[in-house]
Amino acid sequence: MTKPVLLLALALVLAGCSKEETSPWTRLQAATPQLKVAANTPDAAVKSWWQVRDEEARYAVAVCKETAELYQPFRSTRDSLSTGALQATLAANDRCDAETYEREIVNVDVQSDTRALVVAHIRNAKPPTPGYVMNIDERDKKERGVRMQYLLERADNTQTWKVAQVYGQNRYCTVAPVNGWCPLYNPNPGSAHTYVFEPAQ
Repeated sequence: MTKPVLLLALALVLAGCSKEETSPWTRLQAATPQLKVAANTPDAAVKSWWQVRDEEARYAVAVCKETAELYQPFRSTRDSLSTGALQATLAANDRCDAETYEREIVNVDVQSDTRALVVAHIRNAKPPTPGYVMNIDERDKKERGVRMQYLLERADNTQTWKVAQVYGQNRYCTVAPVNGWCPLYNPNPGSAHTYVFEPAQ
C-alpha cells in the first residue's frame, strides 16, 4: 500500500472517530462528571450530598440542551397551533436551566456512633428573571432562605455516614412531622392517577 493511500485511510478513520465524538451521546458521556465524595463525618457527607445534587442538576441541563433538538418537531407544530403570546410563555417553560443554592451548615449533632443530625441554612442564589421585579415578600423570602435538617446513619463507627432522610419546615406537611420537621422522602404508596396536569392540556 502506498503512502498516500495509507494517509487517506488514516484520515477516513480519524474522520469517523471525529463524527462519533461529536454525537449527542458521546458529548453527554464526556460531560458526565467524575465525582469524588467524602462521608467520614456527618457534615462531610452532607456537603458531598449537596455536591452530587448540584452536579446532577448541571448534568440535567446538559442533557436538556442536547435533547432539545429532538423535541423541535413537536414544538414547531405546537407553535403553529398557538398565538405568539402563548408561544413565548411555552418557550420560557422549555428553557434548560437550573437553580443555584447557597448552603451553610448551622449545627452538627452527633447523637451516637450510628446517628447524627445536621441542620443547614439554604437560600436560592439564582438571580430573578431579567426584568422581573420582586415584591417585598419575595425579596424577604429569598434573603431569609430556609432551614433543613439531614438525618445521617451508619451501621457502626467503621462505616461512612449515609443520608437517611432530609427534613424541611413545610407547614403543609403531608405526613406526620418528626419533632416539627417534615420528612421529604417517603415511600410512594402508588397513585389513583386522578390529577389532571392542566398545563399539559
